[in-house]
Amino acid sequence: ATIAPGFEPGFATRSLEQFSYQLKSLGKSLKTELPPSFFAQGNLFMDDVEKLALHAANTMSNVCRDRVIKAYGGGTTYATTGTTSTSLVVEDTNGFETVLVNGVYVPVSVTNPLPITIGGTANNVTAVNAATKTLTVTSATWSQYDAVVSNDAPRVIRQGSRATDRLIVSGDTATFAPFKSAKTWLARHNVPGINGRSEGDIHVCFISPDTKEQLWGITEFHDAINAVGLTGPFASFALGDYAGIRFVENSEYTAKLVADHSTQQTNIHQSFMFGMGSLIEAYAPEEDIIAAAGAREVATSQHYKRAMDPQGVITYVARSPQDALGRTLVHSWVSNVDYCVPTDSLSLKGPARYKRGVLIHTAGPA
Repeated sequence: ATIAPGFEPGFATRSLEQFSYQLKSLGKSLKTELPPSFFAQGNLFMDDVEKLALHAANTMSNVCRDRVIKAYGGGTTYATTGTTSTSLVVEDTNGFETVLVNGVYVPVSVTNPLPITIGGTANNVTAVNAATKTLTVTSATWSQYDAVVSNDAPRVIRQGSRATDRLIVSGDTATFAPFKSAKTWLARHNVPGINGRSEGDIHVCFISPDTKEQLWGITEFHDAINAVGLTGPFASFALGDYAGIRFVENSEYTAKLVADHSTQQTNIHQSFMFGMGSLIEAYAPEEDIIAAAGAREVATSQHYKRAMDPQGVITYVARSPQDALGRTLVHSWVSNVDYCVPTDSLSLKGPARYKRGVLIHTAGPA
């Protein structure tokens, strides 16, 4: 802005980004019955520690996966029945429970309705019953399988430009087109990549092994292989970095199965492409909690505690044997952590509640 003589520059205002968290202790224990052999003890001990560490890693991965899928897949569903009343039964009520009021998300109500569209027609949600998958709306006008979308729904891109998950059929297996669209959407909305830049940066995309196999078979990747030769990630059956996207195979990204969603026509695989800041990790290292409690000697007198990662998010705990023979060792892992997805309704571009990632839905096997 122009600065008039004798005046100072004005102050910029920050975009609002909202999230909250509540630390909870996650963990699991494993008993090791130590055999009366020094060599057998060592092998069994290390094997159990390895299994415990793998369980910790998979647990944390699943917690993160569930948080982002719930956030970025909310607010877009379809009607499972036709018009009967103002009670609209949908495939999923996720994303319809709250509405933004004065910068804070509050439960939907008659006083604070959530604007939506049903089959493209404006409507409002005034109450949600998650148990029966029912939205109470202000106008009873819709048909079975009409798209139901909140005004602040995150972006979901479906293979073949399908409007809803209901319209995805078995032939809608993964091609590169929806992934290019997701990358373009993130770039257009100035979503920073993993290096913090909004332009010319890499965005990461988690894909299931089945989705990777489908992408591997398309012509575009084979043209890339012919251009660079069968080296690097292609040589190990990995997609790696391509077109500004870092493809990461993640077997924890499970499918939405017809067995669980009976109104779908086929099983749906969910890939997630994201940039920096799409998930916030808040944690308190176990070592800090012990120090704050002022009980270090008591807490560690019969326990050995050591961080399993450089930041101390996950801690390994070994408790000395308490049985009569002193042979039952208890291993545990613990993490005092929470994961939250920042909202961006009032920042970046567009009305979407969450903007730093895009879900991509394609057809796939169970």
